[in-house]
Amino acid sequence: MKTLVLLFGILIATAIGGCRNEQITNPPATSGNVIVRNGTSFGMCAGYCLRSLQIDSTNLLYTKRSWGRGGGGLPDSLFADTIPHDQWLALQQAVAAQYAAFAKLDTVIGCPDCADGGAEWLEIEQEGAVRRVTFEYGADLPEIKQLLGIVRGIRQRFEK
Repeated sequence: MKTLVLLFGILIATAIGGCRNEQITNPPATSGNVIVRNGTSFGMCAGYCLRSLQIDSTNLLYTKRSWGRGGGGLPDSLFADTIPHDQWLALQQAVAAQYAAFAKLDTVIGCPDCADGGAEWLEIEQEGAVRRVTFEYGADLPEIKQLLGIVRGIRQRFEK
């Protein structure tokens, strides 16, 4: 009975906590609840055309998916690793320093994947608020240069 009451209490607390609709404008550099996602996609390709990376305070999860021309039969490919603590701290500091600029960017910049140039995206989630920006593959975004450089560097570890 105590277990049931405890479970019910946790369920209620989770439901109440999930009802907040706050816009995060500058997440603190010390928060471990930040999740950063980055990925690329190419519409007209064969093989693994969608690649994504998810980074949290301890884990890296890299996924490759296929679609379309000749790649439809490939299984999803998942790679997991841990992020070194110093790299996580650098990423957190970049998020804290550049989140305000990131939040001001349009959700779509340029013409992602036009003429099969590819698309890239960066997403930051904290406390249930998610902000995603999609742009042309490999584009330089001066407003978030440091943040994007760190995330791309981590992603490239898996793409070698």
